[in-house]
Amino acid sequence: MTDIEIDVPEQLRDRVVRAAAYAGQTEQEFMLAAIVEKVVRSEDSLGGADAGVDQLSV
Repeated sequence: MTDIEIDVPEQLRDRVVRAAAYAGQTEQEFMLAAIVEKVVRSEDSLGGADAGVDQLSV
């Protein structure tokens, strides 16, 4: 897995921490799941999904 750094505003970070805890996930797991969800939705709206993304599990 490749590391990517992103700057998250403090207020959003606090929300991610709370939401991840509620979901029983780490902040990293929660954000990765959100990214995968967004990519899949975007691809679906374009009429097809990339096979590599379909295989991701978080």
